[in-house]
Amino acid sequence: MGFKALLITVSLLITACGSKSEPKIVDVNKTQKVQSAQSWETAEELRFMWTPPKGPKGNDSKWIINDDIMLFTPDTPGEYSISLVVENMLGDVLGEESFLLIAEEPIEPTPIESTITEEQIDEPISKKVEAEKVNLPSTTTTTEVQVKKKSVDNRHFTIQVAAWPSLEEARKDQLSLTKHGIDAYTQRVFIENKNAYWWRVRVGNFSDIDIANKVKKQIEGLRGSSVWVDRIDEN
Repeated sequence: MGFKALLITVSLLITACGSKSEPKIVDVNKTQKVQSAQSWETAEELRFMWTPPKGPKGNDSKWIINDDIMLFTPDTPGEYSISLVVENMLGDVLGEESFLLIAEEPIEPTPIESTITEEQIDEPISKKVEAEKVNLPSTTTTTEVQVKKKSVDNRHFTIQVAAWPSLEEARKDQLSLTKHGIDAYTQRVFIENKNAYWWRVRVGNFSDIDIANKVKKQIEGLRGSSVWVDRIDEN
């Protein structure tokens, strides 16, 4: 049997045995990493075709795709199903996987019972106030610390390449970048003035804006059109 025939046979066997992971319990509004259980390290170019998460009616969950990894944040309690199909550039299906996540509201911590004794309750109010004044930190110092914390923006950077009204168009744009060795991904976003979901095509997750700007110039030279650096929304 030739090598090509052997490769086709192996691909068909993999396709026939789709992988289904065990249900996973997750917290609402907490980002989860959904990743293929298979190892796809190969010299052959592959397409990772994710389906949008299907969940409870009215949910507005967010997700970001990067090859065989999806970062998924559920916003409503309930079950969410996600599927992944892996293809080569010829369109042959090499593997199929499905994931089931059950989102639940996080458990609130049990309140701690008060340890105040009857003797402390009977203590004169004036003495309590004086004791509290001794231990109170400076109001001015607290305010300054809060202002400094708010002024720091630790969000990473990404490159906004384009936005499309359909997932199919966004996928084509993503694949055109991937063919040139650019690690692009798609992201669904709701556009209020259009009252519809659109799909962004983005590149990278940079902590250094200088590196992001260098990649931005490379993409502009490749596409012949302007792109821009944007902050990654942690929500």
